[in-house]
Amino acid sequence: MDPQLFALVRGYACLVPPADLCFPTSPSLSALMDALVAHLLESEHFKHYGPSAQYQKVFWKWAIAQLETSLSQTDEVSLHCWFLPSVSVNSPSHAGHRDE
Repeated sequence: MDPQLFALVRGYACLVPPADLCFPTSPSLSALMDALVAHLLESEHFKHYGPSAQYQKVFWKWAIAQLETSLSQTDEVSLHCWFLPSVSVNSPSHAGHRDE
């Protein structure tokens, strides 16, 4: 397991306040999401001995915000190409227009 991910899982298990945790930056975003699901959400240990509902709410709110920040820092041009492949990102005719 990646050391940064291990530190995050350990912090979750030890009920470290999310503000004091470091969100991993080393694995790819998709690998990180898969690891969070596998090691926290689908873990048999955490299913039986999970943190309180309050801690989980605070942790996952923080984790989702971190994931969203990581996603927003991804190359925006490639995101536009992914969602709108037929639209030129720099095209003035599509500025402010969103295809539905």
